[in-house]
Amino acid sequence: MRKYINQKGQDLIEYALLLAIVVGIGSFITTGFGGSISSIFGNSSNLLGTVASNAQGSSSKLSGDDRNMKWLKDKFLGYTNENWFHDQVDVAFGPRHKLDFSLSYENAVGGGLTDSESGSDFMGNFDCSDLGDCSWVMSEYTEGGQKYYGISIYDPAKNGNKKLSQQAPGTEGVITDVYHVDPSTGTITKLGSNMKQNVKQKTDKNGYTYNVIRGNPQP
Repeated sequence: MRKYINQKGQDLIEYALLLAIVVGIGSFITTGFGGSISSIFGNSSNLLGTVASNAQGSSSKLSGDDRNMKWLKDKFLGYTNENWFHDQVDVAFGPRHKLDFSLSYENAVGGGLTDSESGSDFMGNFDCSDLGDCSWVMSEYTEGGQKYYGISIYDPAKNGNKKLSQQAPGTEGVITDVYHVDPSTGTITKLGSNMKQNVKQKTDKNGYTYNVIRGNPQP
């Protein structure tokens, strides 16, 4: 009996000690490390925010060509499947049967060229924020029964930090990068870097005047 009582008392003491240790650890954590734990979670949150911010602004840190290709793949190709895109562009496929940024078909139905600076409702559907201050022209043409798009992108960084709108109409030899887009396969091919084209001025039916990229690219 005494042995049983002693064993029971020992068990109670052990339970009490264990409970005291648990309570002590809990108190130590909440008082001693509470701020540190909060700081750890806070730092983790800040780190996640930084990563998200860097990811969001990553396009601005890309090289010009990588930025252009990213926009063409991530945005432009998606637009080619939209009805509003086809409603505007399909009528322009008749005149041009090869990649051509010249004025040759300017008076034809649709013209076969679409300019980023036009300020049209059509251009309002494009998200060009990834391109920053770059301007571009799209040439729509049909070759071998297949529809293609040629995109020439003007980057101020390659042109004395002048936006296209700041170039004098008639300026020759501005620098552009030219890409070929096959919407049927989603293939984007870079045709040339640092090509030379010209600046022309257009006026729309409402009297709005803007600069455009014209002339077939030259090395």
